[in-house]
Amino acid sequence: MEKSNSPKIDINSASEEELKELPGINIILAKKIIKRREETGGFKNFNEFVNYTKVTDDIQKQLFPVIIFKEMEKKKNKKSDERNLDI
Repeated sequence: MEKSNSPKIDINSASEEELKELPGINIILAKKIIKRREETGGFKNFNEFVNYTKVTDDIQKQLFPVIIFKEMEKKKNKKSDERNLDI
């Protein structure tokens, strides 16, 4: 099947456009997914993702083979983001 040869979508780095192309994910849910992963540091696994999105069993079966959950890059320390000024 063509879908199995397609690269899997990483839920923790996918853009809004990529997310809304997934089965059962509309633009509003895509925005909520992005907001949630930014707040929590990403989804750890499929169960956490489907518990949050509350997609149906049928949608879960369609999503399972096409998504993955890589660890998100750690946010930089605020101290490292501060600007250093030479005075």
